[in-house]
Amino acid sequence: MTGMEYTTITAPASAELTEKRSRFLAVVAPARDEEQALEVVAEERASSRDASHHVYAFITHGTSRFTDDGEPQGTAGMPVLEVMRGAGLENAVVVVTRWFGGTLLGPGGLMRAYSQAAKLAISVAQTVRMRRCVIFSLYCEYRSYQAVAALAAQLAGGVVDADFGERVELRVFVPGEHAQQLLHGISELTLGSVHPEPAGEMDCESPV
Repeated sequence: MTGMEYTTITAPASAELTEKRSRFLAVVAPARDEEQALEVVAEERASSRDASHHVYAFITHGTSRFTDDGEPQGTAGMPVLEVMRGAGLENAVVVVTRWFGGTLLGPGGLMRAYSQAAKLAISVAQTVRMRRCVIFSLYCEYRSYQAVAALAAQLAGGVVDADFGERVELRVFVPGEHAQQLLHGISELTLGSVHPEPAGEMDCESPV
């Protein structure tokens, strides 16, 4: 995923619609992994125990999962997942809770209702563009600290944290596609005396 941009949700949002007396409540929320996504699902189940179905879909770091939760196969979870994919959502979960209104909607009606509910929730949610960034750990002299931090910022990155001892222990991040530029720039700034080490990855906000 290094360098990949995607859209995610900054805070939970919800919307609802009624179709032939069946009520559909859609909730979209951020989810950094499958565990967090399933926590959101569990919360919605617990808060709406009288509902007929709790359909959900989530995408976390490229992995997707969905369930029809008793609705006819292919009429609920997959349409919600396709709405998420169409919106370019990543690290998010959508739960659509249905209260049956007594009238059968048929496969086509169900697909439209679940899709529309998901679209409505996503349309009112606050979103942000993110990208996968790489982190580097390094030690540098105090005189080099500001220049290294400024270089990371110029490359759409920044400083994760800094520990000011005899030297500065620094962790900086940049989008994956700028990693080599960062390493080359640090080498130039410090005349080759600083040797950054890879220290993992993180999601960072993409500049508009």
